[in-house]
Amino acid sequence: MTTDNEYFLELEQNASEIVDGLTRLSEEASRYSSSSKTIEDSINVIAKLTNSLSKAAEDISILSQSIREQGLSTIASSLDMIKTETMSIREQSVTTLNESL
Repeated sequence: MTTDNEYFLELEQNASEIVDGLTRLSEEASRYSSSSKTIEDSINVIAKLTNSLSKAAEDISILSQSIREQGLSTIASSLDMIKTETMSIREQSVTTLNESL
């Protein structure tokens, strides 16, 4: 009878270890599923970001082409003209201010 009890206790111990193993396996499968979903979500966000960056690069390329077509010298000349006009207005303002004092 003692042998039967020992055998039963051994079987019970083995069953308990199997249940523990299955519980750990179930938890690991759940974590894997959660990680897989997180990775999938991250891939979708990265894809959207990549598309946005691609569009921005395309827009910058178009802008760059437009600047080349307009001619950098024309733009620089316009900036110089604006600078000259600004300096003239400043000088006139200083002169007017000095005269009023």
